[in-house]
Amino acid sequence: MAYIFISYYDTGIYLNTHKHIHICMINLRIYIYTISYRETVKLEGSKTFEWLKGWDFYKSALSPLLSPHSRILHLGCGNSALSPDMYKDGYIHQTNMDYSQSVITTMSEMYTDLPEISWVVGDIFEMSRALFGDGPCFDVVIDKGTMDAWLTGWTDEDPWAPSEACLQKAREYVSEVEKVLIQHPDSKFIQM
Repeated sequence: MAYIFISYYDTGIYLNTHKHIHICMINLRIYIYTISYRETVKLEGSKTFEWLKGWDFYKSALSPLLSPHSRILHLGCGNSALSPDMYKDGYIHQTNMDYSQSVITTMSEMYTDLPEISWVVGDIFEMSRALFGDGPCFDVVIDKGTMDAWLTGWTDEDPWAPSEACLQKAREYVSEVEKVLIQHPDSKFIQM
């Protein structure tokens, strides 16, 4: 599996064989929001919101890493239009996962015209057990700010010097990603 980190400030790609857990923090303002905020936020009509950047920004960096046949999992998808925008460019096999039922319901209702995209409520720390009991089923896992959000959301933590408990939670997350990725040389875990 290749671990790929794409920076907010440039679209350079940093490949890393995934033998050790590497936590890459990027120097950008992270918008933190809790589950209670996400459950109460009102999504108006077809409005989506990009916490970071959208497909147009990442397209040149991501396209060479993907195939139209790639089975892609988006973790912590929120109300981003990344997946539907990728679909319009031919990446039709996508699953979007978020822990917010209201966000998943709203997004699935907004994109009924894209039936190959699935929208699933799930916990990133239990995704293999809760959602994909049949074993690995994705070629690519995309995390667009999800790890950064929960790393900086620890109330008693400095995101630049995480505690061992925080690092252990990051290891659990990466372990869950590895469980849902099909193990072949072209499988990728992409963090943006």
